[in-house]
Amino acid sequence: TPLINAIIQLSGTDRIAITDSLGRFLADSIKPGSYKVEVDHPILDTLGILLSTAPMNFVANEVTRVLIAVPSQEFLAARFCPPARRALGPGTLVGRVREPDSEVAAVGARVSLVWYDPDPALVAGLQVKVNKAPRVREATVGEDGTYRLCGLPEKYEGKLQAQRKDGGTTAEVVVSQEDGVLALRSMSVA
Repeated sequence: TPLINAIIQLSGTDRIAITDSLGRFLADSIKPGSYKVEVDHPILDTLGILLSTAPMNFVANEVTRVLIAVPSQEFLAARFCPPARRALGPGTLVGRVREPDSEVAAVGARVSLVWYDPDPALVAGLQVKVNKAPRVREATVGEDGTYRLCGLPEKYEGKLQAQRKDGGTTAEVVVSQEDGVLALRSMSVA
């Protein structure tokens, strides 16, 4: 899907555009020269990726068209998670944890996702309830403020928790993933 309201800037200039509901943008009055087209969007920030083109030539009185694509969910999940972790499940949850007062990365915070496998399907017309142990994936927030939980099921509902490095208060939110491989979640720890 298109990135709506992404900020598009030509490197080294003050030329900025905002993408519309179809992901289109228009920047005008560009001086002739070679520039990178840079994309800024909260989703890209949460993923911890920078998105820009190679330098492109802009000529006076000509329209230059560029198509910029965000990498696919599968590509990003493969990039964020090693094959051994992906073998545990196709899902990946990526996000940022920040300090609430300063928006500084909560480096060293512990992030965990706890969920239960779904109950088995109906057996002979009866719903079978099974006592299940919780499933858990954990990660530590890195220097850039991001975490990556790998090896998740394709569909789940659980609790995402972040605990400060010093053992302080835990932030907790309910999360669910219905269809897809990559999910995003940003949180602040108090």
